[in-house]
Amino acid sequence: MKHNESQPGWRAAVTVGVALLVMLQVARAQTDGMEAKPLAGLEEVVVTAQRREQSMMEVPISLEAWSGTELREQGMRTMDDLANFSPSVEIDIRTQDQDISIRGIGTTGNNLTLEQAAPTFVDGIYFGRTSMIKSAFLDLERIEVLRGPQPVYFGQNATAGAFSLTTRKPGAEWEGDLTLEVGNFGRYTVEGGIGGPVTDTLGIRVAGRWDQLDGYLTDIVTGQPFPHREDRVGRIILQWAPLDRFEATFKYEKSRTDAGADGNAVCLTDGEPKGIQADWVIPGVSSFLETANFIPLNRDCFTELGVADGLILYAPPTDLTQEDADSGILDIREVGKEVRGGSTAPRDNTDFYNTYLDLSYELENGIVLSSLTGWLDYERSYMRDNGGAPFLTNNQVRAEDFTSLSQEFRISSPVGQGIEWSAGAYFQKEDLDLISDSIRANVGRPRRFNNAWQDAEWRSAFGTVTFNFLDDKASVDLGGRYTEVQKTGFIQGFGARWLFDIPTSDPDAIEVAPGLFTMPWRSDEVPPEWDGQAPVGIEALDPTIRRTPGPYLDSLDDQEFDPQLTVRYRPNDRVSLYARWAQAFKAGGFDTGSSSLPDTFEEFSFLPEYAENIEIGAKGDFWGDRARGSISLFNMEVEDMQIATTDVTGGVSQGSRSINAGRQRVRGMEFDVVAAVNEWFTVSVTGALMDGEMVEYTGAGCTDAEINAGLCDPETETIDRSGSPAPRTPDYKFTTKLDYRVPVLDDYRVSLNGTVSFSDGYIDDVEGFEKVVMWDPHEDVNLALGFGDIEGAWEVSLWVRNLTESRPTYHPEFDVDPDGRQAKILSLGDFRTFGLQFQYNYF
Repeated sequence: MKHNESQPGWRAAVTVGVALLVMLQVARAQTDGMEAKPLAGLEEVVVTAQRREQSMMEVPISLEAWSGTELREQGMRTMDDLANFSPSVEIDIRTQDQDISIRGIGTTGNNLTLEQAAPTFVDGIYFGRTSMIKSAFLDLERIEVLRGPQPVYFGQNATAGAFSLTTRKPGAEWEGDLTLEVGNFGRYTVEGGIGGPVTDTLGIRVAGRWDQLDGYLTDIVTGQPFPHREDRVGRIILQWAPLDRFEATFKYEKSRTDAGADGNAVCLTDGEPKGIQADWVIPGVSSFLETANFIPLNRDCFTELGVADGLILYAPPTDLTQEDADSGILDIREVGKEVRGGSTAPRDNTDFYNTYLDLSYELENGIVLSSLTGWLDYERSYMRDNGGAPFLTNNQVRAEDFTSLSQEFRISSPVGQGIEWSAGAYFQKEDLDLISDSIRANVGRPRRFNNAWQDAEWRSAFGTVTFNFLDDKASVDLGGRYTEVQKTGFIQGFGARWLFDIPTSDPDAIEVAPGLFTMPWRSDEVPPEWDGQAPVGIEALDPTIRRTPGPYLDSLDDQEFDPQLTVRYRPNDRVSLYARWAQAFKAGGFDTGSSSLPDTFEEFSFLPEYAENIEIGAKGDFWGDRARGSISLFNMEVEDMQIATTDVTGGVSQGSRSINAGRQRVRGMEFDVVAAVNEWFTVSVTGALMDGEMVEYTGAGCTDAEINAGLCDPETETIDRSGSPAPRTPDYKFTTKLDYRVPVLDDYRVSLNGTVSFSDGYIDDVEGFEKVVMWDPHEDVNLALGFGDIEGAWEVSLWVRNLTESRPTYHPEFDVDPDGRQAKILSLGDFRTFGLQFQYNYF
């Protein structure tokens, strides 16, 4: 349902009105007899954007920082939650993973070997798979969003920027916290951590979380909620300092997620999104039209699916017997069970553990030697129906097994000198194994199987030197990183065909065994005798039955030097001005996500992408240390941008493929201001203005609307999108945060915490630039009302997130097949959630 365009206006007015009311109440309380409190200064925000602790106001980089306390109070568990309120971050939930972008630059695609242009580092360790970070918000000290290319300190594919997460470490005193939470959609959460000194030289911190969710969509067939999710994660950190100048930190963390697959599609015509879990196999039913009597719920949504008559799309019967194994014939149900890995339910399961050892030793002259070793081991198994029906038509399984070993050495000079410097070396080895297997309810391509792997080695050397002059009022920083990446990729694919025991006179039919017939691979025509009929079996997978030429084996060797130059000037102790120029590159790779393997060897790989950013900014404190702010103007350009585009073959969309687009440009302004109005009330405003354009983009895939309108080049089956607005770059996005805490009854306090975000509309479909489902101008609101101990020992709060229930909007005027069904994955963050939280702090 398309939202009323007037809604954002009145909702924004109401939200602003509430904020003003709160401010007036604060002012009235101060003048109506309540004892006045002295105005408070802001606490210093410490970040590690340059791999050492610094005040955020001293770092010449456009960044945003959230403390672990803020994340917990706002109920932010994942990057998806954070993106709703971070002006420069956008996240699109996809079938396979999260697509994350900063300033409209990011990585998109169905290709599991793609590197992220906005990578995530947890305690300095590179997390190479976006699914690794779904439980990463446990017991955080802070998260930093670094905007723009980061070539030196986070110089691994960071063409858009980087996320730096820092976990809480053992403190000098014992402290701990416990959070209990219940909410709608069957949400139950238990999270806690405790740590402190065991001896004079050894500290420990232990943290864990259990999180359960029943589901936020309704299966239109069964009427049950989905997708369910259960997360379990635990962590232990040991910190040992046997000498005054030496410290060692060790972390071990393990997490497991057992979840149902995301919704297969969303019915939008009735105004309330409903998913299709697509796990309903109807015995003996061979066509869509015969399922009408089997749909017990939301019949209107189903009848608008727009399925054409005469298509061979069906749920395979369950009562077939095993055929002759020697002839390569298998029972359909056994094949389906094999594809599902022995399971009959959609799933998205992950097992992940990571560990690191951080060593630091300071010499007598102040030089610091550091070593950081990381190990990651990650497995994911994903199964869902990728078709558009409310029962089994395109069952797809994907599995990935990823390991990574990294080692970094650094040497740094003392700080506060005329010349400061830092240098280091880095090595990382990755091994990734992939499987993609699908069984389909069509004759032309019933089963498609890919297995692929990628090995990668990274070697780099980096360094910076900073010259301080004019009595430390001015500085010039020169830095760079030389990187060599070697990758080897492999993929092979083959298939199997459905078998019928119905004789046919079709000349293209193939008799593979006495009385058993099939059609050639990719058959577009179906013999009339088989129309709407169920098969009796399927061929066994055989490497000699090639989908296309292959297998493919290729190697890449990329070398690149990425420089950065930063000039900073401090006219006084409160203000810092800076200008920054930086370049970064993202390594090339292989298109292992292609649904149909390429006919030419060159198409298996794609080139690196290159980013350049010019930025000027200012940061400062004012109003007697009760306020601070920053502003930056930037211009970013990405050459040979790695992008997923629609793959069109024979006038029909066949999935997506990874290519290099020509050039994307994003320019704009970012700002933030935070002020402590008084002892009880803090307010902040952050925002971004952006203008994104695909300056050069030939060879893009065509949408269905463009194909139908004759806009697609008939020879190349592509379209030129040069000059098009870039996706995920809203013209504006602003966020206001209010934190109001006032004492009551001497020993208690009442708190009101709110975050309000306003955003212009934008396209989020990078593959096809589709406008059928896109973000309209919208606002988002999080609120929490709490009552607790005045010292913060405990608090009970009521919370609501996404109060306005903002989500992408369906636009039927752009839909060439306006059936009300769109394959759009919606996350929990797209729905209004509410609940009760109890927080206990021990200190």
